[in-house]
Amino acid sequence: MINSDEPGVLAVVVCFNNDKDTISALESLRKSHYRSMEVFLVDNSSRTYAYFDKDKLYALADCVVTAKNKGFAAASNIGIKYALAKNFSYVWLVNNDLFVEPQTLNNLLDAIRSYPKASCSCPKILFSDDPTKIQFAGGFKPNEPSHWSPRGSWETDKESYNYIQEVDWVSGGCMLMGVQAIKDIGLLDERFFIYYEDVDWCLRAKKRGWACLYVGTTKVSHKTGRSVKEAVKYYYPRAQFLFLAKYYPYLLFTALKKYNSHFLLAHLKQKDWAGVLMDVKVYLGFFFKWFWAGLISPLHH
Repeated sequence: MINSDEPGVLAVVVCFNNDKDTISALESLRKSHYRSMEVFLVDNSSRTYAYFDKDKLYALADCVVTAKNKGFAAASNIGIKYALAKNFSYVWLVNNDLFVEPQTLNNLLDAIRSYPKASCSCPKILFSDDPTKIQFAGGFKPNEPSHWSPRGSWETDKESYNYIQEVDWVSGGCMLMGVQAIKDIGLLDERFFIYYEDVDWCLRAKKRGWACLYVGTTKVSHKTGRSVKEAVKYYYPRAQFLFLAKYYPYLLFTALKKYNSHFLLAHLKQKDWAGVLMDVKVYLGFFFKWFWAGLISPLHH
Protein backbone atom coordinates (compact mmCIF):
# COMPACT_ATOMS: atom_id res chain seq x y z
CA MET A 1 0.00 0.00 0.00
CA ILE A 2 1.32 3.43 -0.96
CA ASN A 3 2.11 5.86 1.86
CA SER A 4 1.45 9.34 0.47
CA ASP A 5 4.13 10.81 2.74
CA GLU A 6 6.88 8.87 0.92
CA PRO A 7 7.91 8.83 -2.75
CA GLY A 8 6.03 6.13 -4.62
CA VAL A 9 8.09 3.30 -6.11
CA LEU A 10 6.91 0.90 -8.79
CA ALA A 11 8.84 -2.38 -8.80
CA VAL A 12 8.75 -3.77 -12.34
CA VAL A 13 9.38 -7.50 -12.70
CA VAL A 14 9.65 -9.07 -16.16
CA CYS A 15 9.20 -12.82 -16.41
CA PHE A 16 9.42 -15.37 -19.20
CA ASN A 17 8.74 -19.08 -18.63
CA ASN A 18 9.87 -19.08 -15.02
CA ASP A 19 6.95 -19.17 -12.62
CA LYS A 20 8.66 -20.68 -9.58
CA ASP A 21 11.46 -18.12 -9.39
CA THR A 22 9.05 -15.33 -10.27
CA ILE A 23 6.83 -16.13 -7.31
CA SER A 24 9.90 -16.27 -5.03
CA ALA A 25 11.05 -12.87 -6.32
CA LEU A 26 7.60 -11.35 -5.81
CA GLU A 27 7.39 -12.77 -2.30
CA SER A 28 10.76 -11.23 -1.42
CA LEU A 29 9.53 -7.86 -2.72
CA ARG A 30 6.43 -8.09 -0.56
CA LYS A 31 8.67 -8.31 2.50
CA SER A 32 10.28 -4.94 1.75
CA HIS A 33 10.41 -2.54 4.67
CA TYR A 34 9.56 0.31 2.29
CA ARG A 35 5.79 0.57 2.30
CA SER A 36 5.23 3.08 -0.53
CA MET A 37 5.88 0.46 -3.20
CA GLU A 38 3.68 -1.36 -5.66
CA VAL A 39 4.72 -4.36 -7.75
CA PHE A 40 3.98 -4.61 -11.47
CA LEU A 41 4.58 -7.93 -13.25
CA VAL A 42 5.06 -8.04 -17.03
CA ASP A 43 4.73 -11.59 -18.33
CA ASN A 44 6.60 -11.59 -21.63
CA SER A 45 4.25 -14.01 -23.38
CA SER A 46 5.44 -17.05 -21.44
CA ARG A 47 4.62 -20.33 -23.16
CA THR A 48 4.16 -21.93 -19.74
CA TYR A 49 1.76 -19.26 -18.50
CA ALA A 50 -1.17 -21.69 -18.39
CA TYR A 51 0.63 -23.62 -15.66
CA PHE A 52 1.33 -20.60 -13.47
CA ASP A 53 -0.29 -20.31 -10.10
CA LYS A 54 -2.28 -17.34 -11.36
CA ASP A 55 -4.14 -16.75 -8.12
CA LYS A 56 -0.87 -16.44 -6.27
CA LEU A 57 0.67 -14.20 -8.94
CA TYR A 58 -2.30 -11.86 -8.97
CA ALA A 59 -2.21 -11.65 -5.19
CA LEU A 60 1.45 -10.64 -5.28
CA ALA A 61 1.41 -8.10 -8.11
CA ASP A 62 -0.60 -6.28 -10.74
CA CYS A 63 -0.02 -8.33 -13.89
CA VAL A 64 -0.05 -7.73 -17.63
CA VAL A 65 0.67 -10.38 -20.29
CA THR A 66 2.24 -9.24 -23.58
CA ALA A 67 0.99 -10.53 -26.93
CA LYS A 68 4.49 -11.75 -27.80
CA ASN A 69 7.97 -11.77 -26.36
CA LYS A 70 9.51 -8.45 -27.37
CA GLY A 71 12.46 -8.73 -25.02
CA PHE A 72 13.48 -7.44 -21.60
CA ALA A 73 13.87 -3.80 -22.65
CA ALA A 74 10.42 -3.58 -24.27
CA ALA A 75 8.71 -5.38 -21.38
CA SER A 76 10.47 -3.14 -18.85
CA ASN A 77 9.32 -0.10 -20.81
CA ILE A 78 5.71 -1.24 -20.36
CA GLY A 79 6.22 -0.99 -16.62
CA ILE A 80 8.12 2.29 -16.88
CA LYS A 81 5.32 3.85 -18.95
CA TYR A 82 2.81 2.67 -16.35
CA ALA A 83 4.86 4.33 -13.61
CA LEU A 84 4.99 7.58 -15.58
CA ALA A 85 1.23 7.52 -16.17
CA LYS A 86 0.51 6.84 -12.48
CA ASN A 87 2.93 9.51 -11.21
CA PHE A 88 5.31 7.25 -9.32
CA SER A 89 8.58 8.90 -8.30
CA TYR A 90 10.82 5.88 -8.95
CA VAL A 91 10.90 2.72 -11.03
CA TRP A 92 12.71 -0.32 -9.65
CA LEU A 93 13.65 -2.90 -12.28
CA VAL A 94 13.98 -6.29 -10.58
CA ASN A 95 14.84 -9.53 -12.37
CA ASN A 96 12.34 -12.32 -11.79
CA ASP A 97 15.10 -14.66 -10.54
CA LEU A 98 16.39 -12.16 -8.00
CA PHE A 99 16.00 -12.26 -4.23
CA VAL A 100 15.95 -8.87 -2.51
CA GLU A 101 16.36 -8.25 1.17
CA PRO A 102 13.77 -6.26 3.20
CA GLN A 103 16.06 -3.22 3.50
CA THR A 104 17.34 -3.24 -0.10
CA LEU A 105 14.95 -0.63 -1.47
CA ASN A 106 15.40 1.70 1.50
CA ASN A 107 19.16 1.63 0.99
CA LEU A 108 18.91 2.27 -2.75
CA LEU A 109 16.51 5.15 -2.15
CA ASP A 110 18.69 6.71 0.55
CA ALA A 111 21.63 6.71 -1.84
CA ILE A 112 19.83 8.09 -4.88
CA ARG A 113 18.04 10.79 -2.88
CA SER A 114 21.21 12.01 -1.19
CA TYR A 115 23.37 12.19 -4.31
CA PRO A 116 23.09 15.22 -6.63
CA LYS A 117 21.80 14.36 -10.11
CA ALA A 118 21.69 10.60 -9.43
CA SER A 119 19.63 8.93 -12.15
CA CYS A 120 19.81 5.36 -10.85
CA SER A 121 21.25 3.12 -8.17
CA CYS A 122 22.06 -0.58 -7.96
CA PRO A 123 23.24 -2.88 -5.13
CA LYS A 124 25.99 -5.45 -5.04
CA ILE A 125 24.71 -8.60 -6.75
CA LEU A 126 25.84 -12.05 -5.60
CA PHE A 127 25.31 -15.45 -7.21
CA SER A 128 22.54 -17.26 -5.34
CA ASP A 129 24.09 -20.65 -6.10
CA ASP A 130 27.27 -19.47 -4.38
CA PRO A 131 26.63 -16.31 -2.34
CA THR A 132 30.35 -16.01 -1.57
CA LYS A 133 30.88 -15.01 -5.22
CA ILE A 134 30.16 -11.60 -6.74
CA GLN A 135 28.26 -11.13 -9.96
CA PHE A 136 28.17 -7.32 -10.04
CA ALA A 137 30.00 -4.68 -8.01
CA GLY A 138 29.70 -1.67 -10.28
CA GLY A 139 30.37 -1.08 -13.96
CA PHE A 140 33.12 1.01 -15.51
CA LYS A 141 34.14 1.91 -19.04
CA PRO A 142 36.85 -0.60 -19.98
CA ASN A 143 40.13 0.33 -21.62
CA GLU A 144 39.02 -1.86 -24.51
CA PRO A 145 35.38 -0.84 -24.99
CA SER A 146 34.42 -3.77 -27.20
CA HIS A 147 33.32 -5.74 -24.13
CA TRP A 148 31.81 -4.25 -20.97
CA SER A 149 32.13 -6.55 -17.96
CA PRO A 150 31.12 -5.74 -14.38
CA ARG A 151 33.69 -5.17 -11.70
CA GLY A 152 34.17 -8.03 -9.26
CA SER A 153 32.53 -10.70 -11.40
CA TRP A 154 33.25 -14.18 -9.92
CA GLU A 155 35.49 -12.71 -7.23
CA THR A 156 35.07 -13.97 -3.66
CA ASP A 157 33.09 -11.40 -1.71
CA LYS A 158 35.53 -10.13 0.91
CA GLU A 159 33.40 -7.00 1.47
CA SER A 160 36.02 -4.86 -0.26
CA TYR A 161 33.29 -3.25 -2.40
CA ASN A 162 30.98 -2.36 0.48
CA TYR A 163 30.68 1.35 -0.24
CA ILE A 164 28.69 3.79 -2.38
CA GLN A 165 30.39 5.00 -5.53
CA GLU A 166 29.56 6.79 -8.75
CA VAL A 167 30.11 4.38 -11.65
CA ASP A 168 29.73 4.40 -15.42
CA TRP A 169 26.88 1.89 -15.51
CA VAL A 170 24.75 -0.33 -13.30
CA SER A 171 22.95 -3.60 -13.84
CA GLY A 172 19.39 -3.55 -15.15
CA GLY A 173 18.80 -6.68 -13.09
CA CYS A 174 18.26 -4.56 -9.97
CA MET A 175 18.14 -0.93 -11.02
CA LEU A 176 16.32 1.87 -9.19
CA MET A 177 15.58 4.69 -11.65
CA GLY A 178 14.35 8.18 -10.88
CA VAL A 179 11.30 9.22 -12.88
CA GLN A 180 12.66 12.73 -13.43
CA ALA A 181 15.78 11.17 -14.92
CA ILE A 182 13.69 8.87 -17.13
CA LYS A 183 11.73 11.86 -18.44
CA ASP A 184 15.01 13.53 -19.42
CA ILE A 185 16.94 10.48 -20.67
CA GLY A 186 14.14 8.42 -22.18
CA LEU A 187 13.10 4.77 -22.05
CA LEU A 188 15.31 1.72 -22.50
CA ASP A 189 16.43 1.19 -26.10
CA GLU A 190 14.28 -1.74 -27.23
CA ARG A 191 16.57 -2.53 -30.15
CA PHE A 192 18.86 -4.36 -27.72
CA PHE A 193 16.05 -6.79 -26.78
CA ILE A 194 18.12 -8.07 -23.86
CA TYR A 195 21.71 -7.30 -22.73
CA TYR A 196 23.49 -3.93 -22.99
CA GLU A 197 20.23 -1.99 -22.63
CA ASP A 198 21.35 -1.04 -19.10
CA VAL A 199 24.83 0.08 -20.21
CA ASP A 200 23.25 2.10 -23.02
CA TRP A 201 20.78 3.85 -20.70
CA CYS A 202 23.52 4.73 -18.24
CA LEU A 203 25.77 6.16 -20.95
CA ARG A 204 22.88 8.28 -22.17
CA ALA A 205 22.30 9.39 -18.58
CA LYS A 206 25.90 10.43 -18.07
CA LYS A 207 25.92 12.32 -21.37
CA ARG A 208 23.03 14.41 -20.06
CA GLY A 209 24.82 15.13 -16.79
CA TRP A 210 23.25 12.47 -14.58
CA ALA A 211 25.14 10.13 -12.24
CA CYS A 212 24.83 6.35 -11.80
CA LEU A 213 25.39 4.89 -8.34
CA TYR A 214 26.70 1.56 -7.15
CA VAL A 215 25.42 0.95 -3.58
CA GLY A 216 27.70 -1.71 -2.18
CA THR A 217 26.27 -1.25 1.32
CA THR A 218 23.34 -3.47 0.33
CA LYS A 219 23.17 -6.72 -1.60
CA VAL A 220 20.83 -9.06 -3.49
CA SER A 221 21.24 -12.59 -4.84
CA HIS A 222 20.64 -13.63 -8.44
CA LYS A 223 19.99 -17.02 -10.00
CA THR A 224 21.62 -15.85 -13.26
CA GLY A 225 19.65 -16.17 -16.41
CA ARG A 226 17.14 -18.89 -15.58
CA SER A 227 14.73 -17.42 -18.14
CA VAL A 228 17.19 -17.05 -21.04
CA LYS A 229 19.48 -20.11 -20.91
CA GLU A 230 20.35 -20.95 -24.54
CA ALA A 231 19.09 -17.58 -25.81
CA VAL A 232 22.22 -15.91 -24.42
CA LYS A 233 24.25 -17.47 -27.23
CA TYR A 234 22.26 -15.44 -29.74
CA TYR A 235 21.16 -12.28 -27.94
CA TYR A 236 24.40 -11.43 -26.12
CA PRO A 237 26.70 -11.17 -29.17
CA ARG A 238 23.96 -9.51 -31.19
CA ALA A 239 23.50 -6.89 -28.46
CA GLN A 240 27.26 -6.40 -28.24
CA PHE A 241 27.49 -5.71 -31.98
CA LEU A 242 24.55 -3.28 -31.82
CA PHE A 243 26.19 -1.49 -28.89
CA LEU A 244 29.43 -1.11 -30.82
CA ALA A 245 27.55 0.10 -33.89
CA LYS A 246 25.91 2.76 -31.73
CA TYR A 247 28.90 3.96 -29.71
CA TYR A 248 32.13 2.58 -31.20
CA PRO A 249 31.54 1.88 -34.91
CA TYR A 250 35.30 1.89 -35.53
CA LEU A 251 35.56 -1.28 -33.39
CA LEU A 252 32.69 -3.12 -35.06
CA PHE A 253 34.60 -4.77 -37.89
CA THR A 254 37.26 -6.06 -35.47
CA ALA A 255 34.58 -7.47 -33.16
CA LEU A 256 32.79 -9.21 -36.04
CA LYS A 257 36.09 -10.63 -37.27
CA LYS A 258 36.97 -11.87 -33.79
CA TYR A 259 33.57 -13.54 -33.44
CA ASN A 260 34.13 -15.21 -36.79
CA SER A 261 37.51 -16.66 -35.77
CA HIS A 262 36.50 -17.66 -32.23
CA PHE A 263 33.12 -19.17 -33.01
CA LEU A 264 32.10 -19.63 -36.66
CA LEU A 265 35.41 -21.03 -37.90
CA ALA A 266 35.79 -23.19 -34.79
CA HIS A 267 32.29 -24.62 -35.23
CA LEU A 268 32.97 -25.32 -38.91
CA LYS A 269 36.20 -27.10 -38.02
CA GLN A 270 34.39 -29.20 -35.41
CA LYS A 271 31.46 -29.82 -37.79
CA ASP A 272 29.21 -28.44 -35.10
CA TRP A 273 26.35 -27.54 -37.43
CA ALA A 274 24.09 -26.35 -34.63
CA GLY A 275 26.84 -23.94 -33.62
CA VAL A 276 27.32 -22.82 -37.23
CA LEU A 277 23.59 -22.19 -37.55
CA MET A 278 23.63 -20.12 -34.36
CA ASP A 279 26.61 -18.07 -35.61
CA VAL A 280 24.88 -17.36 -38.92
CA LYS A 281 21.75 -16.39 -37.01
CA VAL A 282 23.76 -13.95 -34.89
CA TYR A 283 25.21 -12.28 -37.99
CA LEU A 284 21.87 -12.09 -39.78
CA GLY A 285 20.07 -10.90 -36.66
CA PHE A 286 22.59 -8.13 -36.12
CA PHE A 287 22.73 -6.94 -39.72
CA PHE A 288 18.94 -7.00 -40.07
CA LYS A 289 18.45 -5.07 -36.82
CA TRP A 290 21.25 -2.64 -37.69
CA PHE A 291 19.94 -2.06 -41.21
CA TRP A 292 16.33 -1.72 -40.08
CA ALA A 293 17.27 0.52 -37.16
CA GLY A 294 19.37 2.61 -39.51
CA LEU A 295 16.40 3.13 -41.80
CA ILE A 296 13.76 3.74 -39.15
CA SER A 297 15.65 5.17 -36.17
CA PRO A 298 19.40 5.59 -36.67
CA LEU A 299 21.69 4.15 -34.03
CA HIS A 300 23.28 7.27 -32.62
CA HIS A 301 23.92 8.73 -29.20
